Amino acid sequence: MYIRIQDNSIRFRVSKAEASQLTEGKTIQSSIALSPTHSLVYGVNTNLSPHFFNFDSKTNRLLLSINREQLQKELEGRPSKQGLLFSQSMTDKSISVSLEIDLKRK
Repeated sequence: MYIRIQDNSIRFRVSKAEASQLTEGKTIQSSIALSPTHSLVYGVNTNLSPHFFNFDSKTNRLLLSINREQLQKELEGRPSKQGLLFSQSMTDKSISVSLEIDLKRK
């Protein structure tokens, strides 16, 4: 998995195998060390609720939570490079957060 942050958008990109793990209830998570004492942790998990995105400033963690049933339908139907997309308003600014399923990467 990797993320891309640009302007007012954050894109989480997972392989089809990682997307399948998400439908099984597993969390996909990674991190990058920003300094010897600070890391940015980012991850995707699934739930049975609507999508949501959260940033925890205490733990420096970005978390995208996707509806498991909607992800399953996406994988069973016509998986596309675009994947799932939703928008969330944070502090009077709209941010677009998406999950892409990379069909080429294994």
